[in-house]
Amino acid sequence: CIRVCESCASLPTQKRREEAIACSRDGHREGWTSQDGSHQPVQVPVAKCKSFVRMVEKVMFESDPNKRGRYECLKDISRATVVCESTGVLLRVLAVFSCLDRAGLLSVVSGKNRFAHPTSGGWADIMLNILLP
Repeated sequence: CIRVCESCASLPTQKRREEAIACSRDGHREGWTSQDGSHQPVQVPVAKCKSFVRMVEKVMFESDPNKRGRYECLKDISRATVVCESTGVLLRVLAVFSCLDRAGLLSVVSGKNRFAHPTSGGWADIMLNILLP
């Protein structure tokens, strides 16, 4: 996937998007499901967008006084979770996000590797904040 994006970096934006979409689709077909399509090691449950009232509430009651009242600090208006059954699948998903970022289909604006410092309860994940055009 990344090879495709690097090879078409000089193409116009629309062509880069088409190449990235084709590339991510090919990656999805190759090994992300079983031959019969019954096993899916990646699941993407998507939550509804936060209501306007909830967004105002989050901004006005922000615990950090430097961020309180600043709407530009609100980063999770909509949330999606990508559930991967293994770290190998997780690495492939991250490669797809990297590919889409390089193609201009989205921007990865920040992230946290919480595998480096799991919670006391053992929770670990990777969090990405993504801006869609």
